[in-house]
Amino acid sequence: MRRSFVLKAMVLSLLVTLPWSGTAQAGRDTDTLEVAFPRNVTTVDGMYTSRRENDILGLLTDDALFYVDPDQLKVVPLVARSYELIGDTILNITIRDDVHFHDGSLMTVDDVIYSINWAKDPKSKSRQRLRLSKWIKSVTQTGPNQIQIKMFHPHPLALYDLSYYVKMRKAGHYERAKGAPGPILNGTGPYKIIEFEPARTLILTRFDKYRKDGPKGSPEIKNISIRAISDWATQAAEILSGGIQWTFQMPTDIAEDLGSDPRAKLITGPSLRVGFLTMDVVGKTESGSPLRHLKVRQAINHAIDRQAIVDHLVRGSSKVVHSACHPFQFGCFTDIQKYEYDPEKAKRLLAEAGYPNGFAIPLWAARERPVMEVIQHQLGKVGIEVDLRFVMGSALGRALKRGQLSMFYNTWGSFSIPDAGAIGPEHWAKESFRNLSGDPIVERAMELATENYDKEIRMMSFHQAFHRIAEQAYWVPMFAYTMNYVVTPDVDYVPSKDGMQRLFEVKWKDPQ
Repeated sequence: MRRSFVLKAMVLSLLVTLPWSGTAQAGRDTDTLEVAFPRNVTTVDGMYTSRRENDILGLLTDDALFYVDPDQLKVVPLVARSYELIGDTILNITIRDDVHFHDGSLMTVDDVIYSINWAKDPKSKSRQRLRLSKWIKSVTQTGPNQIQIKMFHPHPLALYDLSYYVKMRKAGHYERAKGAPGPILNGTGPYKIIEFEPARTLILTRFDKYRKDGPKGSPEIKNISIRAISDWATQAAEILSGGIQWTFQMPTDIAEDLGSDPRAKLITGPSLRVGFLTMDVVGKTESGSPLRHLKVRQAINHAIDRQAIVDHLVRGSSKVVHSACHPFQFGCFTDIQKYEYDPEKAKRLLAEAGYPNGFAIPLWAARERPVMEVIQHQLGKVGIEVDLRFVMGSALGRALKRGQLSMFYNTWGSFSIPDAGAIGPEHWAKESFRNLSGDPIVERAMELATENYDKEIRMMSFHQAFHRIAEQAYWVPMFAYTMNYVVTPDVDYVPSKDGMQRLFEVKWKDPQ
């Protein structure tokens, strides 16, 4: 809480003391959009990271077989010209013959097949290999510009996966790079990278050979320069001086203060990211863990005032969620068991479970420290002594895979896919290391929902799964995130409904 207060005070000071700067027009004058990311970009290859910063970058530098139209939220062909589903497990795709790599060469069917096979190959160590290898059985060429993907089973999210998880690479790219992403990416997207120094400099320019009739259109702004600025006060100063013109994920209290100045504009948009507490129900960390008791898990749910956290900390467009998914997603049911804030009921449930004096438990987290401190305080009021262990995200992930986390805070953005299949199997499939419930009913329901094209069957299966998760209190669903953007007044930016940031759509406002 102290850190948030200090940052806000610094921003308020900037609003008063920072003079008007003549650099505010620099972006328009040089046709360069100056962008700030809160985290470093250490690789420009989205095949090897799942950071949102790289998701944004990937849409600029890479085209995939398909693209999610931000207005209709439907998948449309991009590198693909057309597709046809044969039966339940064969996908025929016709490839365009006018797609250029940034080195000027035309993309071929061999490049597409190579890219898919590399993405799903366990030896590639790509970030998406586990997801893709679950459903892609083989990829073969069936005509001059045609490929055929055979699946192990029906996969209703196949086109979404091929929109986000497979980037086009020239055949042999990774072998030439000795299995690692190269320093400058040879992509197929509307922008190409002309300068990259990890964690320091990233400059892109509009790719002249990019086709103008595609679903991404033709970018208006010529250049994009991206810097990593982790300190929000520094970002605020850069916005006010015109040093940057676009940033995202700024905390709401700081963004609101900054947006009150005429040199900045706050834009609030949707996000498909949700936050939640996961509890070790199967007892990986401790066979006699209190979390194995349903009433203990119910007590933890009742002990946390999620609405107060949303109202006073997260704010913006954030909303409390009760289901283990985002309400915007297909298959996410909200008519489930809800645990309203009731500390007295939480105490009674703990006593009934055999813990009248509470117990001690570690809570691991890698983000949202103020929220975690509130949770720690609220659980303490009902007798649960929380040992808050704040670590790096990578350390949290390693500990989870090793089965060392009894209770932890996590978030999931579903890659902005508006389908509960983008969050369900990742956390509830039998083989998932994130599945700490071990519930065969949930596992089977998720399997039916994500391996079937019939919408009615999918809805019924999701309904069963999310109701069961809520009834058994396997999670403490917290809130859907808000997404704050701060831009300079000369920038025209409209957030997409799915929460994915498409910087190639940014334009300069017409001078008044």
